[in-house]
Amino acid sequence: MILIYYFKSFLPISDIQTFLKPIIDNFFKCEGDYDLSNVYNEIVSLEMKSVDGIKKELEDIYTQAGETFGDAPEEYKELLHNFAFVCMLGTDVYVKKLIIEKIIDVSFNTKKCEDDKEQVKTDNEPTQNV
Repeated sequence: MILIYYFKSFLPISDIQTFLKPIIDNFFKCEGDYDLSNVYNEIVSLEMKSVDGIKKELEDIYTQAGETFGDAPEEYKELLHNFAFVCMLGTDVYVKKLIIEKIIDVSFNTKKCEDDKEQVKTDNEPTQNV
């Protein structure tokens, strides 16, 4: 449930379902090194390790935004710097969201792969004259 809550802020529920289904199917009722609990703990650990890098990246983006609009009137500089910062963050989020959606489409959408195989099979079957 925590993962669903987290992902629903930037992914449609259909993508979340597609993304989580193979994980749940393969690890929910398993015991041992690769049960759902272990998979979740590994992901949380990985995310915690990435926080410092994200903080540094945000500091760099904020600094870049602060260096924009150098010739703007003083009363508008803070507004324009914040606008640039939000725009840069928006671009970052947009690009990463596109990458996430592509990975889900290619790697996790097994139904689509099965449908494609069926379509290829149907397309390659000889037609019968009736």
